[in-house]
Amino acid sequence: MSEKQQEPISPEQNLSQEQSLHREQPPSTPRRGVRVRNRAIVVLAGVVAATLVWVIAVPVLGADVSVPKQYGSDEKTDLTVGAVIFAALFAGLAGWALLAVLETFAKRRAALIWTIIAVVVFLVTLPWQMPGFSGANITVLALLHTTVAAVLIAGLPRAATVGQPH
Repeated sequence: MSEKQQEPISPEQNLSQEQSLHREQPPSTPRRGVRVRNRAIVVLAGVVAATLVWVIAVPVLGADVSVPKQYGSDEKTDLTVGAVIFAALFAGLAGWALLAVLETFAKRRAALIWTIIAVVVFLVTLPWQMPGFSGANITVLALLHTTVAAVLIAGLPRAATVGQPH
């Protein structure tokens, strides 16, 4: 009875085995926790940016910012900081959810598709025509809108790759 002797593993084979272990997760896909953290930071940054714009425009500069009480209504209601925070948070979470769905189905093109949709939604929802509202009021609303859109559109698609080991 002869026993088979195992050959010693060379350093090259050992390195090859270690590399195959690290290939289980593709290098382009960051860990889920990092992606979630980064995207949460982007959403929070959108909320903070919008809040800062509101604070500068309303309490500091004294702008009278109001919004239609209902869609298409001429009746106005004051824009509160709570409404600004809610709208920015809602936009950020909705954008994040859409991006996550697209990443599931569209894989490589998800960020491009999401960016196109986000830009279209931004342009369609800008306060283009608001009869009975002052130019300053419309400007502040457009600035709030643009600030949140800029943070989310620039940040959410890229948040998946920030902090990823190379």
